[in-house]
Amino acid sequence: MYVSNLRIKNFRNFGDPPFMMDLQPFTLIIGENNIGKTNLLAALSLLFSQEISIIPRRNLEIDDINYLTISAFKKQVSDQTIAVDKVKFPEVEICATLSDIQDEQHPVVGDWYSSTKLTEASVTYRFSLRGNFNREKWIEEQRQAIARRKEEDAKVPADYVLDPKLLDYSRYVDFPIGEYRHTIYGGGRPSNECE
Repeated sequence: MYVSNLRIKNFRNFGDPPFMMDLQPFTLIIGENNIGKTNLLAALSLLFSQEISIIPRRNLEIDDINYLTISAFKKQVSDQTIAVDKVKFPEVEICATLSDIQDEQHPVVGDWYSSTKLTEASVTYRFSLRGNFNREKWIEEQRQAIARRKEEDAKVPADYVLDPKLLDYSRYVDFPIGEYRHTIYGGGRPSNECE
């Protein structure tokens, strides 16, 4: 069995649309520094690592989520013209397709099959908001804090600050990283957890 396809979304330097890569039984990854080779291996370790020394946790920190994705999210939250229910909270998703499954490996991946022919299986890591998080309330609180900030900025004499229309208030939006949880599931079915 080997990883035949890898899809990474919003993890470190991999954004959205997702990065996708087909792999062979033996794949060599080469490239310049700082293009994501280590991040690709870190993504795989979120799925398969059992070694605490390699990845001590599966819950991510804010720096593990793609910077551009977080910036776009903060702009949505700060933009009063976007309806609260239209603001999309970012998720990290890493999905590996496993191919060439041998007879003795079927018991290991039995719940992860993604094809009716039982020739492929998949494992997915998802880092997303917990189910009972009140998104609307959180966005409203962020927007109220920005409105208060704008009121304070309006009180400052105009010759001391930039035009308020030019200020980027999205930088004042928090990110609810503490409300995120990870799940690992097989066969493309979130209810089929496989920690």
